[in-house]
Amino acid sequence: MNRPDWRDPNAYPSPEGTPLSKWAWEFLRRNPDYQKDYHEINDLDGLDALIFTPPATPGESLNDYEKRMRKDGHETWEFVSRATLKAKKWGLKEMISPAEEWGFSFETSVLTETWGCSTRDPNKVAFVFDLSWPIGPQLRHVKRALQIKQKITGKPKQARKQVAHFPSYLRLLDAKEKEITTADMARVIFPEIDNFDPSYSGNKKVIAGLKAAHEISENDFLYLPLISTPPDEITDSDVENQKKMIAIQKILQDR
Repeated sequence: MNRPDWRDPNAYPSPEGTPLSKWAWEFLRRNPDYQKDYHEINDLDGLDALIFTPPATPGESLNDYEKRMRKDGHETWEFVSRATLKAKKWGLKEMISPAEEWGFSFETSVLTETWGCSTRDPNKVAFVFDLSWPIGPQLRHVKRALQIKQKITGKPKQARKQVAHFPSYLRLLDAKEKEITTADMARVIFPEIDNFDPSYSGNKKVIAGLKAAHEISENDFLYLPLISTPPDEITDSDVENQKKMIAIQKILQDR
C-alpha cells in the first residue's frame, strides 16, 4: 500500500465524521498478516484456489473430480474458494487489496459467523468479550450468532474508543514501517510533549500509542463495524452458510 506521509497530520482521516468501518479498514490494511494473506491468495490459481466437499485428491482436475464424484455415487458436491475463507477470517466478503482506500462495508454477519469458538461438546460454544469496548453491541451480535448455531444443533470502549487518537495511531504505524526512531516519532507526532531525561514522556507516548495501534490493527478492528451496526435478522441462508463453514473447517482439521 502507498502510505501517507506520516509527518503530515492532514494526510490522515479526521476523527470527526469518519465512519468506524473506515477506521477498521485503515488499521486492518496495515496489518502484516492481512497483507500476507492477500498476496498468498492472489498467487493461487486453478483448483489450488478451491476447497472441495467431499475433498479433491492432490493433482486432480475439476473434470476428473466430477467424474469420480459421479462414479462414487455422490449426487451433489460443493466447493468454496480459499479466498472466501480468508476473507471471513478478517470479517470481509472478499479479500480487498491493502492498496484500496475504502468503498465497501465489513460484513457484520460474517464477523459473527466465525466469532464463536467451538468446544469438544457440540452444544457448547465459547465467546471472547472485550471489556474495553461497549458490551451491548457485542451481546446483540453474540445472541444472533448463538441463535444461528442453535438452529444447526437443534437446540465497547464507549469511553475509551479514543477515535480522536486514531490518526496518531495510523501515523505511528506508518512511521514504524519506515523504521523511524521513537525519538523522531515523538518529536514530529507529539511536539507538545517534552521528551527529555529523565522522564522521556514523548517516547513513552509513542510506545503506548504503538501498542494501542497494534491492538486495533491485529484484533480490535473487528469490533469497530459491530459497534455502530445492528445485527441482521437470521435467515435460512445464514444457517446453511454456517453448516458449510463447519464442514469445511472439519476438512481442514483432518488434513
